Order: sequence, then structure tokens, then C-alpha cells
Amino acid sequence: MTKNCYRLQPERGYWMRSEPMSAERARAASHSNGEVFIVAGGSDAAGTVTNTVEQFDGMAWTSLSTMPASTEGQVLIEYFLQTYYIILPIKELAWSI
Repeated sequence: MTKNCYRLQPERGYWMRSEPMSAERARAASHSNGEVFIVAGGSDAAGTVTNTVEQFDGMAWTSLSTMPASTEGQVLIEYFLQTYYIILPIKELAWSI
């Protein structure tokens, strides 16, 4: 459980501490499109599953609209290089090839 964040400095060969999220999370989903970093859902410090979403733009975290349901262990994806974020709880994710 943490709100701490780190960013890799490949040219220097080490991880550097970054701005912390607004709240501690565990089992949250995350995604980046190269411009922003999104963290969604997960469990808070009390162990309650949340529906909160935060975005990091490289300088600061901003709260976004909450998800319709609280989830943890989900995935976030980008579809056809558009800035769509699809949140799918893993227990409901099923398809066949």
C-alpha cells in the first residue's frame, strides 16, 4: 500500500522519486499513452475497493471522474491509438479465439 511514485531516469541509470498520488492504493490498474499516466481503482488504506481515478501529467496528479463501479485488479487499455480508456474487471473479462 503506497502513494509513493518513482520514475526511471535511464540516462542516469536509476529511479527517482516523483510526485506522490493523492491517496495510498494497492491493486490499482495503470496505463500511459506517453503523455499522461492514469491510475484507477484498487484498494485504499482501509482495504476498501475504490472507484477513484487519477492522472499524472509529469508535474502533478489530478483527480478525474470516478468510475461507475469500484474495482481492483482490472486492466486499462488504449484502443487504436485513441485516448479511450476501457476498464474491465478481470473476473468479467472473457473471450474466445
